[in-house]
Amino acid sequence: MEKRYDAISFSDEGFPIKILRDIQPAYTNQDISVNTWHEQFELLYFVRGGVEVECGFRRFRTVDGDIIIVNPCEAHALCYRSGTPRYHCIMI
Repeated sequence: MEKRYDAISFSDEGFPIKILRDIQPAYTNQDISVNTWHEQFELLYFVRGGVEVECGFRRFRTVDGDIIIVNPCEAHALCYRSGTPRYHCIMI
């Protein structure tokens, strides 16, 4: 699978943190992203699970309350598999 660089922009480069709250996709049972990578840590907190997170060559199925940390420069993708997932994302 192709890996795509994802340039992350910050509103304040002196305090490089980006918070995306209450991500609730309107669709399920499909891949939602290509394998991307970026230079930041990414912390995903799943309020409602049902998502498979692929990091490198490993795949993790999430349940409610899971936290996934994606390392800088690590290729990753999300796949929605069941229910209506809801999660928060912090990039540092």
